[in-house]
Amino acid sequence: MKSLAKNTAFNMIYSVTNLLFPIITSMYAARILLPEGLGRVSYAQNVVSYFVVLAALGIPTYGIRETAKVRDDPQKRNRLFTELLLINGITTAIALVLFLLLLHFSDDFAKDRMLFLCCGIQLILNSINVDWFFRGYEEYVYIVIRSMTIRVISILAVFLFIHTRDDYIIYALISSISAAGNNIFNIIHVRKYVKLEFRGLKIVRHFQPILILAVSSFLGTIYSRLDITMLGSMATKTSVGLYSSAHRLVDIVTTLCCSVALGFLPRLSNCYENDRERFFHYLEIGICALLFFVPPVYVGLNIVAPHGVLLVYGEAFAPAILTIRILSGIILVKSFGDLLCYQVAISTGNEKKRLPAYVIAAALNVILNAILIPQYAQNGAAMASVASELLLNGYLLFTMRKIVPIHINRTAILQALASTAVMAGCVVGIGQIQVGLLLSCILMVGCGGAAYILANYIMRNQMLFAVLKKIKTGKSGK
Repeated sequence: MKSLAKNTAFNMIYSVTNLLFPIITSMYAARILLPEGLGRVSYAQNVVSYFVVLAALGIPTYGIRETAKVRDDPQKRNRLFTELLLINGITTAIALVLFLLLLHFSDDFAKDRMLFLCCGIQLILNSINVDWFFRGYEEYVYIVIRSMTIRVISILAVFLFIHTRDDYIIYALISSISAAGNNIFNIIHVRKYVKLEFRGLKIVRHFQPILILAVSSFLGTIYSRLDITMLGSMATKTSVGLYSSAHRLVDIVTTLCCSVALGFLPRLSNCYENDRERFFHYLEIGICALLFFVPPVYVGLNIVAPHGVLLVYGEAFAPAILTIRILSGIILVKSFGDLLCYQVAISTGNEKKRLPAYVIAAALNVILNAILIPQYAQNGAAMASVASELLLNGYLLFTMRKIVPIHINRTAILQALASTAVMAGCVVGIGQIQVGLLLSCILMVGCGGAAYILANYIMRNQMLFAVLKKIKTGKSGK
């Protein structure tokens, strides 16, 4: 079994690259395409995302859990891989046909048919999506190297081909390939670990758990993506551009925070089957890691937002500052919810518990969007998203605590609050210094991070000392 510390470290590296590369491309593309151009691309990507979720059919999550269970048995591993690959191919073909029918019969979408077709490449490449296998097999080194390669190529492509406001279709094409290009690498590299095994296939056995996860994923997509869909129809493309730009930054930071405990899913799934004591041990580690990392990131983003938006997107995106501050609540809710609600539910086989929560959250999201968007545009959509996310994870946490006792270290909470307050004071003070935007952001992040680490060092934070010990010894731990 691979090192949990190593998995977490590479998940962090993976998320940092996902954080830096989109910022680099956004800094350039936003100034060329402006809010309206980015809004058109975001709207098309949003529509395609519904079909991608339909094509995936819950396999990405289900595949991680099931691969973790059979990774030590080559025969079962080969059979599982073949079964899920066949199911994925069939569902992708169905989703692709429905998508093409929508383009053909909808006059609104027909006006931007080429844009939607470019975004639809992500849907086509889903047919060879086996990323779940590498995550279930805990091959995070390969995942990081592969992702960085794709990201570098996409950045170069943006700089080479995006020069005018009319290049938004090319930008959509590059973004689609960047998002799904990993699948091409995966299907080639996966031959090192598995081979297709058509004897004794039992495809039907996967239908029930996959469908449960598929419904949860689709409902989750509705309440997380419907905001852009409704903005596009009830407001302007400029509002979509502002909202999607703000959402992109918050999503990047949220992904970075979730990566702290992202590698726990295969381990939790494996231990819940074989070693309950270690299951609760890993769960407690994950909670402490999130308490150490998430609060300062959330507070820091709120303070740095004005500088960050102007630096990354430019003056035209200044209205997105308030949108970011509203949406930032998702960072707290989703980071802890990902571990305590999502991963715990999946690893313990309680994915059915998520369905009522998604139904309620999706309904609330539609109602709030309909009420708030006409008056507050992108900020109304942000309010609806945060409220829906809070309801979803609150309901799931209440439900899962009845099944899995969750212990939260009070000392870790107090240390996180105190050190975050110290960091916030430092960042606000640095922000008052009149220097350029880039230098100001570097100083605020650098000095704030240093103040946070120093405060935790003084308070003898166990998580910090565990990390320092790991760095010092250079030993891998499990």
